[in-house]
Amino acid sequence: MPIYPCEFELPDNWLAQAGWLDDAGRKIFQPADEAYRSTRDARPIDLELIEPLGRYHGYEKDFRGFDRERMVNIVRGFVGGEIIEAPAAIELPDRDSY
Repeated sequence: MPIYPCEFELPDNWLAQAGWLDDAGRKIFQPADEAYRSTRDARPIDLELIEPLGRYHGYEKDFRGFDRERMVNIVRGFVGGEIIEAPAAIELPDRDSY
């Protein structure tokens, strides 16, 4: 994310559960394409135009801001080549206009 540089990691047992790693922690997933499969109406957006949404601190997460079940399902979709619906995006007004 060029505007908000960040790094993140997921626990190996989550990646193993999703089929990305084997039980010994070795990568077994080999991508078949440059990106995950999405719906036909999805369009690429330049990362320099994306601003992350704010997070609510009152919502409990399992690991560093991630919900285990949700993240494992997403990674499992990558591994299985499933169609994953792209997240919704809205165009914000130019900052100079307000």
